[in-house]
Order: sequence, then structure tokens, then C-alpha cells
Amino acid sequence: MEFINRGTELALLKNYLLRERGAMPAAIIIRSPPGVGKSRLTDQLSLSSGVADLAFCIVDPEIQGNTGSARLHDGFFIQRCAERLDSMAASADVPWATLKKFLKSRKLKTAREKKRSDLIDELPSPRSVYKIALDYASRLFSFGNFSSEKLLSSDSSDAVRICEEYAESILESYSIALVIREAQYCDHRSLRALVRWTESVHRLDLLIEYTSHNCEFEHGHQKLLYPLTALGRYFYVLDLVRLDAGHLEHLIRMNVRSDFAIEAKTYMSWNGNLRSLIEMQFQVLVGHKIASPQQVGEVLCDLTKTLETHIASLSPLLRIILATCSAHVESIAGSVLVDTVVSISPATSPLLLERALSELIETHRFIIVRDGTYRIHNETVADALHGVAEIQPLLAAAEKALREYYSKLVFDSKFEGIGMAAAVRQFFRLCARTKDVVGLFRATEALSKEIAGAQDPCLYVEVISSAVIADSNLYAESNDGLLRWAALLAYDVGNFVQTDKLLSRVLSPDAMSLAMHACALSETGGHDQALQIAEELRQRATQDDTRLVADLLEGLIAGCRGDQEHARFRLLTAINNPSYANSPLLGYAYRFFESIEGYAGCIDYLNRSIAWFGKFGLQRSKALSQAATAVLTARMGKIAEARLMIGEAAQILEAKPSSRHLLLNNMAAVDLLSDEPEPDTCKQLLGEALRYVRDDFSEVTILSNLSLAHWVANEFEQAQDCVEKILQILGDHDFADQEIYWPLCFNAALVIKDAGFPARAQELLKLPSERVQLPKMNQEYWAFRYGENVLLENQYCFLASRPYHPLYLSTWLIESDGLSLLKQEPLQ
Repeated sequence: MEFINRGTELALLKNYLLRERGAMPAAIIIRSPPGVGKSRLTDQLSLSSGVADLAFCIVDPEIQGNTGSARLHDGFFIQRCAERLDSMAASADVPWATLKKFLKSRKLKTAREKKRSDLIDELPSPRSVYKIALDYASRLFSFGNFSSEKLLSSDSSDAVRICEEYAESILESYSIALVIREAQYCDHRSLRALVRWTESVHRLDLLIEYTSHNCEFEHGHQKLLYPLTALGRYFYVLDLVRLDAGHLEHLIRMNVRSDFAIEAKTYMSWNGNLRSLIEMQFQVLVGHKIASPQQVGEVLCDLTKTLETHIASLSPLLRIILATCSAHVESIAGSVLVDTVVSISPATSPLLLERALSELIETHRFIIVRDGTYRIHNETVADALHGVAEIQPLLAAAEKALREYYSKLVFDSKFEGIGMAAAVRQFFRLCARTKDVVGLFRATEALSKEIAGAQDPCLYVEVISSAVIADSNLYAESNDGLLRWAALLAYDVGNFVQTDKLLSRVLSPDAMSLAMHACALSETGGHDQALQIAEELRQRATQDDTRLVADLLEGLIAGCRGDQEHARFRLLTAINNPSYANSPLLGYAYRFFESIEGYAGCIDYLNRSIAWFGKFGLQRSKALSQAATAVLTARMGKIAEARLMIGEAAQILEAKPSSRHLLLNNMAAVDLLSDEPEPDTCKQLLGEALRYVRDDFSEVTILSNLSLAHWVANEFEQAQDCVEKILQILGDHDFADQEIYWPLCFNAALVIKDAGFPARAQELLKLPSERVQLPKMNQEYWAFRYGENVLLENQYCFLASRPYHPLYLSTWLIESDGLSLLKQEPLQ
């Protein structure tokens, strides 16, 4: 259709893009209800921008409208950016390399990124030696899981990271206007990357299309988009409104009926969705006569009903194709679509299927095809499909057929062009939709290792959760097993709210699930309930390990509540109890002293926890103790010892995405405490850490250290940007620990003062005492730092000699490797 009525908006966008190329790049969010014309506007802009050296990269995520509970994995939009840039490099006259060439250029780096922990885990058997050799070969020669096709579809952390590096390398080198469509579905990892690129890549213009029924952002998105406001006049939110009545009449005359005259009542009934015009145009193309304003008004007023009638009138084969596309959350490969349709309707010939697809694409415009993959054209059509009675049985048949297709891929390893990760993701979703209890349970048993290596294991947690909650009676026999499996995944990635929800539904909890539930509650603030669970464990325990866990939980929660004396009593009692003398779990008693002792006072206990975990083979728990102890050791001036310790921890913690941000932050903190810190190394470590962060507490910790790294490098503007982000998070955060205000504001005041704002620095120094209580530990140290004390004990002297206070991340939990010791233990 003719592009009209957006002259003002188009001129505004062009004005931003026609900036002097040395000026700050633009970041524009185009927001409106569905169908109002965001994509038509950006398409027109790409055709008429007037900027000769600016390449438009339009990224459509190609998802099936409203994804509902089957959300996209973290990093999905990053991969779509990489996919589009790769596609442009392969088919258009652009100067950048394809992903395949990029992989070739970094093959040695890809091989070096093989986790050392994989070697430790897999060396014992000849088969694992073969697997490791094959993995190295696939990394070096870009085949298998490391081919460009598989990396673009996999949800593994390796795939997301490599795709992000590829996209970033191009965006840094060329002038590109990056258009992101359907951003209301954008995962948080990808949105963080888009914001970071806008801040750091000075040749990038970002345009985000965001569908919203109420002209607001989803709360999580709003928090992530907030830093864009720092761009000032180069940041703009453009709320599109519907076409005016005159232009609507003009389009109807041009595309539907030439003598049409719009009435005010008809116009007011229209919600602005341009799909209404396409639907009327279809009716004209198939020979229907739209003879009256009433008929036009019916389409404008109730587009969904019109589409439902249209879909119901289609031939059975066309409806089967639509149902198959709808059953697939992401766009569906042509080969998968063909196999699925033929399995539902065996009499379908290739020629008949080709004609049907062409009809859906060109005549009905319900499906769009790009690079050999198919999807429902837009959200309006996707929503209408679910209201068509004739589609429902076909949708069930398509889901079942797709589940069988992916089952063969997953369990028979017949992957062809589809990667393991993509197949696993679809299989899980389809098992939940079709209520295939056996398949879902089989998948949890067979695919746990594959899923644990994903960038976003919580996707699988939510699939299990939604399936069981939707029909707990169906899953009765497997209910507890599925819930425990999903809860352990959520627990491992630090999603304690989800862990609590899942374990609250377990009907017959064992010792492990009860202990895990209490630990999760200690993190979400449910201390009273956690203490009740601890007492239940103590009362029902048949073994000493369970009784020890009950004591540990009580000591941990007492420390979290600030009752240091009771916490100390509980932990010392556990350490001195002869019944616990040979328990591997005693290492947590030593570690939990970190919550009740000062910086120096807990180092001895933490070192004992490291030795204890090492003695009993709890490698992950040992590494987490090492990661915290390393920074505390560096605070005592023992930098070489600290670096050795955190290097050993890295061999274990680098394997899981959930530990990466903690490890990288603490490595940078150790370096910042040295006599000659390397700011570039610290910035690199902390920049990568921000890619993995999932919670506000970790983010402000990392940002504080990043501000210090910029400060050391005399990059005061960048350091100040980090401080502004910290203050924005402090205005709306999800953590309960208030003591972090003291180091955050101390570091922020240092940065702001040297940036040339001494008065504001003084305001920041006053902020902690105005908002929170005095710290329960290290009060003398903080009194000295804030100028209220001139004396200082020797244990703080080295740390106080640094001009700043690097922050570290730790964990006060019983890790899953410790909880697993309770797995087989019956309760009375």
C-alpha cells in the first residue's frame, strides 16, 4: 500500500540520522499498539534516509506473534542481529564478513574457550576423550555445534557469546542503522546488549519498534532502557497514532473501493490496525464486493472476527499449514514444515504443498517466508488463529507431529541442519503443550547436561512450571520429580523466587528439596518459613547430615537478620559437634562466618571451608569459597596469593553462565587492589561480567568496580556514567542488603568529586546515613572512610591505603553439590 500520513515522523527520523557523523548516535523507540505502522515507517526510512554511507540492518525476530508462556531464551535477539548481519554479508553489497569468515578468523580463540572443567569431568573414559577431540575439531573448523547455522539457533552460552562478538565487531566498524522489530518480546540479555552498543559504539543508530497497547514499557524493559535517556536530545520516544480519517479514506479508495466515503462513526470504531485494510483488499482480490460503508465498518470495528471467518473458510491443507506454523514458537524451517504437514496429511504432494504455501503468502498474506523459514505474518493473525474452532484439532495434531519430529532429532541424534539446542528447546515446549508426561520426564533425565550448559536454563524451568501448574492431576505420578528437577535448575542460576514457587507445590518433599526450599527462602526474605522448614528437617531427620543442614540454616538466617551472636553460637556449635566431624557439609559452617565476621576475621574460616570442600570433592562449593576468599586475601595485601586462588577457582566456575559474573567481578576486584592495577584488563573483565548479570545487587557491584577501573584510567566521564546507572538502580532495586550503600556511595563520591562536582560528592557521602542503618560489621573501617574516625586497626590498614573500595560478590548458600548429598535420604 501507498505510504502516507507519516511525513512529520519520517522527517524527524531523517533529521536524527542526518546528524554530523561525528556527533552522538541516535536511539529512537517507536511505540504504538499493533498494526499502526511502525514497520512501514522504518521501511520507508530505509528507502529514503538520505545518508549515503549508512547501511540499514532491519532485524525481525521471526516469532509466531504472542509467544505466551513459551518465552524466548536469553540472547535470542542478539542471535537475530547476528543472523541478519550475516545474511546481508552473504547476499548484499556490504563490506563486512559473513559469520562463517568471522568464525574462521577466531578459530584458535574458539578452541581456547573450551572449558577446562570439561577436561576434568570427561577425561576418565575413552568415549569422553573422543568427544573432547571432536569438540576441539568442531571449534577449529566450524562444523557441528560450532557451524554458523547451529550457533545462530543454539541457546548455549558459547553460541550467544560468539554471535554477540560477531555483531559487535561489525557495528563498531561500519555506520549502521539497526532496526529492532517486536522489541516488546526482547529478552533481557539482548536488551542489555543493545543499550550497551548504543552507549559505546559511536557509529550505530538504534531504532526500536515496541508494540504496546497502553503506550508504556514493560517494567523490566523500562529499567534496562533507562540509560538511553543519558543520550539527551539524541534519544527520543515516538508514540505513533492511527492514520487520520482523510488518509484512511484515501487508502480504502485506492485499495478497496474508489467511491468510498468514510463516516465519523466508522472511523471512531477503528483501532488503527492497518491489517484491516489488507483484509479488505484480500476480499476484493477474491471477488467479494464491498458495497457499503457498513461492510467496511464491520472489518474496521472487529478485525479479529473478520480474520476468524476468513481462516475458517480456507481449505483443510491451508489450515494445516497455518496450525503447524502457529505450533512452532520460532520461525519454522521449510524442511520441518514439509515433514510435519505430510505426517498429518500423507496424501499431500510436494506440488500441492508448494501451491498452498504460495497462496498463504501471496493471496491471503497470513504467512511470511525469509531465508527458507516460515512464520505467521503478524500478531493479529496469530491471535485470530486461536479463536477459530476448525483450527484447534489441527493445532493439536501439529503439536503432536512436531513433538515426534523433534523427539527423533533429540534422542536419535538425527540433526541435519538443526542443532541439538534448538531441537531440545522445541521438544520441551511441545511436550508441555501436548501434555506428554513420559516425553517430558524422559527429557529431564536424558538432557540435563545439555540444558545446564544453556545460556538461559530458566526457559526449561518455566516450561515445566507452566505444564505442571496447568494440569497437576495429569502429572500426578511424575509431579514431584519434574518440580524438583526444574527447581534445581532455577536454584543453580539464582532464580530463588521461581525455586520457591516450584518447591511449594511438591507434595512429598525429601530432605534435599526441603533444604533447597529453605535456602531459597533465605534469599527472598522468607526467613520465618525457612526456619520452620529447618525445624521440620531437624524433627524428621534420620541422618546427621540433615540435622547439620538444619543447624546451618538457622545460623545463616540469624546472620542475615543481623543477630550475629546467635549465628556465631549456631555455627560454632555445629563445628564442635562430634556427630558432624566427618560431614562434607561442615564446609558451609566455616563459609557462613563471612556473614558475621569482619573482613579479616572470616578469612581463616573461609580457608578452612576451602580445605574441607576439597577434601570431600565438592568442587563447585570449594571454588565459590575461593572466589570470595581471594578478594578478602587481596584486601590484606597478599595479592599474589589472591591471584593464585582465584585462578584455581576459575577452572571450575567458568563452566556455568550463572557463575561467570561473580568470577569476573572478583578477578577485577583483586587486580584493583594491587599496587599497579591494569584498568584495561579490569574494564574487559567487568564489561563481560555485565553481560551475564541477572540481578540488581550484582549489577551495582560490577558497575561500582567498573567506575573505579575508568577512574584509574582517568576516564572520568565513563566513570561518572557508571555512577549514574548505580544511582538509578538504587532508586528501584530488588535486593534487601542495605550495607552495600556504604561502599557504593563512597566509591561514587570519589568518582563524582574528580569529575568536577565536589558538592554532589558530599551529598553522596551523606546518602547512606540518611537511608540505611550503620553497617553491622567493619564499623570502625567505615567510620574512618567517611571521615568520622582517625584511628584504624592494623587489619584494615592495607585496604584503607587504597583510594577506593573494590567490591566482591559471594554466596551464602548450600550449593547444589552439597544439597545432592541429601538426595537419597528418607525422612521420618
